[in-house]
Amino acid sequence: MVESARGPAVKLPNTGGGLPLVSIERPLGTHTIVNSIGNHDNHQHSYDENLRLQNLWDGIETHGGSSDDVARGANHDGSRAPSGSRHYR
Repeated sequence: MVESARGPAVKLPNTGGGLPLVSIERPLGTHTIVNSIGNHDNHQHSYDENLRLQNLWDGIETHGGSSDDVARGANHDGSRAPSGSRHYR
């Protein structure tokens, strides 16, 4: 999905803590998408926490591309979901 908004991307795990997404996914019977926008030196949860503004703009663009892919019914590999499919794969 990132590639559809921003072009080729390096795919590395880049998040730390966990999110309680299962408490949303199970009751709704759906999946969630998380777009991480924090910079590597953001001092998260400290007195001098910061966010590089370009990361914010890139995150907005990526989220828009992800939302567009889901709305069009595209699968993660770019193929189209079967007609009538309600699930993102």
